[in-house]
Amino acid sequence: MKETAVHTNPNPPSGRPAPAAEWDHFERELSGALGVMKDESLVVSTRTGDRYVQFSVGSTFGLHAESVSNAYLEASERLDDEQLAALAALGWSPPARTPEQEKARQEPRGSPNFHREFPNPVPFDAVARLAVRTLVEVLRVPEPGALQYTAFDRAGHAVFLPALGLVRAHPPPPKPAPAGTARPHVAFGRLRQRVLAAARRLAGDGTLELDRDGDVTLSLGRRTAIVKALERPLSVRIYTELASGVEASDALLHRLHEINARLVLVRLVLTNGSVFAAIDFPAAPFQAAHFDAARSVLATVADDLAREVHEAGAASSAGGEARADLN
Repeated sequence: MKETAVHTNPNPPSGRPAPAAEWDHFERELSGALGVMKDESLVVSTRTGDRYVQFSVGSTFGLHAESVSNAYLEASERLDDEQLAALAALGWSPPARTPEQEKARQEPRGSPNFHREFPNPVPFDAVARLAVRTLVEVLRVPEPGALQYTAFDRAGHAVFLPALGLVRAHPPPPKPAPAGTARPHVAFGRLRQRVLAAARRLAGDGTLELDRDGDVTLSLGRRTAIVKALERPLSVRIYTELASGVEASDALLHRLHEINARLVLVRLVLTNGSVFAAIDFPAAPFQAAHFDAARSVLATVADDLAREVHEAGAASSAGGEARADLN
């Protein structure tokens, strides 16, 4: 669909023109970051105030994008009629429910923000262009340096995207969660039991049980893997620790991002000083063959990835001894 030209004022209230070259660079980096995200969410927000665009990228549904509505803006930042018309001209659908309905999961379905859906295969360049036009022309953000980001997976673990060139919000700003992933098709409790049955069969051990968190532990060669059923959306994660005692330097984060950009199924996550390799797969319905394949892939690549993480930790420790303990 051809995008309609919007002739809104691209300048911030101060009158300073937006630097086109910086925005072009940010647009390319945003497209690349979205392209490597897997079942994760990204919020790009202003460092002052509460203007934002946000994205939820899913392996099954594509990409769900949102732009802030007046329901989440203070009076001084509320969008005027011209800005609301510009959002519509850019193709954003208007809010379909109130924040109270969203919190209570009441009808009608939809988002309390302006929103757009992009099914697979997602045109990440077009999504990034839409986001930049929204930030500049509608939300009147003066420059990329006025932005910050936070990114996270479905379990709430932080995802690092240093290539964006933005400050990472810490703690993450309180944003309503993107609405694109909450459509389970089978009961969560039943999924956990199916995961347990598949783990018992794969391990040849009928005594395996779920732990207090509802997870099950499996052997992964000389490593240990944790298998976790996820509720929203229904899916399964298999992960194993690659390194502990990791210091999150910029160099290490950049290297982890490079590795993630290369990987196809596996994702590296740095959380609480440890690096994990994880694979997620959809479970609506749960397929034992997907479970077996995910465990096999993780077992095949875990040792090589652990070595890469160890080398990255060593390289980022200013020439000293590595700070990452190889597991």
